[in-house]
Amino acid sequence: MRLILGLVLIAAGAAGAVAADRLVLDSPDDPVRTSAVPETEPREGDPPLVWVEGRLEDVTDRSLVLREGEGPQIEVERFAGGATRVYRFRDGSWRQLNPAALIEPGQEACVEALLDEGAFLAVAVFLGTGCGPA
Repeated sequence: MRLILGLVLIAAGAAGAVAADRLVLDSPDDPVRTSAVPETEPREGDPPLVWVEGRLEDVTDRSLVLREGEGPQIEVERFAGGATRVYRFRDGSWRQLNPAALIEPGQEACVEALLDEGAFLAVAVFLGTGCGPA
């Protein structure tokens, strides 16, 4: 009987550990979201969502070219008709820029992109920042 009780307690403890491991807890050190930047959730069958960061070397209405450090250039295509959202952090929150706004090369950028058969397609561009924690 003691053996069965011991096994039940071990199983309950293991189940509790697995459940606790699956919880997502916010750290008090995490920055508070002060923006209204919509989150992009991929659906089943969508290409994977990736983050690309670097210094903008070339900007056109069709693409962005970034370089991280001394690494290779990475071309990220932009969606037509201003569908790629562009943001800049100003006055404590992310502000969406007008699709026709001029984006200057030479600044840091973090790009949320879809990776489709080797091509990067920009969903959102965050100017003046890298992709890691501040």
